[in-house]
Amino acid sequence: MAPDRRPLLGSLLRQANAISDRNRRHTLGGYPVLGRSLLVSEPNRAADAPPLTHRMRCDTCGQRSPRCVEFGRVQDWQLRHAAAHPTHHTYTETLTRPWLVAFRG
Repeated sequence: MAPDRRPLLGSLLRQANAISDRNRRHTLGGYPVLGRSLLVSEPNRAADAPPLTHRMRCDTCGQRSPRCVEFGRVQDWQLRHAAAHPTHHTYTETLTRPWLVAFRG
């Protein structure tokens, strides 16, 4: 007869739930600090926050576009670069988004 695996299964479920709770807290951006306040990480959407910017890098030669708020300008750079260098087909976009950390009660 096979040994009873229920204690092992229970232990594994408790470990999985603990990991899930930690990941959920991280995903929601909440970390307990003092008392009931939470330290949270979130995109900075304030009126005076720096804007989200785009930049394109050619994966073949490493040349980069200027950093721009409008994606269309970055895409124009990519197309001009590809026209000037017909063998350069792959590019990587980099987004720069401002974030902030705040206390939530």
